[in-house]
Amino acid sequence: MSEKFDVVVIGSGPGGYSAAIRCAQRGASVAVVEKSFIGGTCLNCGCIPSKTLLASAHTLLMIDHAKMMGLDGQPAVPNWPTIQKRKEAVVTGFRKGLTGIIQSNKIKIFPGRAVVTAPGKISIESQESPSEIAATEPYFISSHSGASGAWVSGPEDLAPSEYFFGYGNMTTVKGLFAAGDASGASSHKFSSGSFTEGRIAGKAAIAFCVDNQEVPVVSEERIAELKELTFRPLEVFCEH
Repeated sequence: MSEKFDVVVIGSGPGGYSAAIRCAQRGASVAVVEKSFIGGTCLNCGCIPSKTLLASAHTLLMIDHAKMMGLDGQPAVPNWPTIQKRKEAVVTGFRKGLTGIIQSNKIKIFPGRAVVTAPGKISIESQESPSEIAATEPYFISSHSGASGAWVSGPEDLAPSEYFFGYGNMTTVKGLFAAGDASGASSHKFSSGSFTEGRIAGKAAIAFCVDNQEVPVVSEERIAELKELTFRPLEVFCEH
């Protein structure tokens, strides 16, 4: 017989575990389904590991520039295995801490791949113990880096014609550009990071502005409607 929960969160990245903990704090029975490691891409192979490596690189750079600050000493030599070991220790520590926080809020963690088989029915594909759980509604699909829901144009020289919308990094909304997680991929897991993708999106946005110089006429009433719609999620968050 399947277990029943008020809320089921699919994915334990930053959006997922935050939603799960908040729901549990509000009195809901909550389950989290995670196909890989608790913490998702950000903690395990994206943001946290990247920033750990960058911290080592930054320290090396500071030591190399020590003479400029009037400090004499032996030059530092990077030890890649030790740097990797430190990175793994940081990630493991964060993962264990996050797992403890989730469990301390009486949230049940199911390892495996979640498949929504019917309304309110979720099958968990796991090599250890395949099972099925039920959610009364809602269930959250927590996708910090896998897919944000924004369809974004690929680069002109690489993207198939059906996936190039005239300007790189432009979404299906004309004139709206996206980078980083908004483009549906955690670019900061690579060395170039969101910084570079942001520059690419910025250049494409400028090209769009140059090619489309007509200024749309929007009434004050319409602007007020859009502002209300845009900030409504924040108002709901603050209220609850």
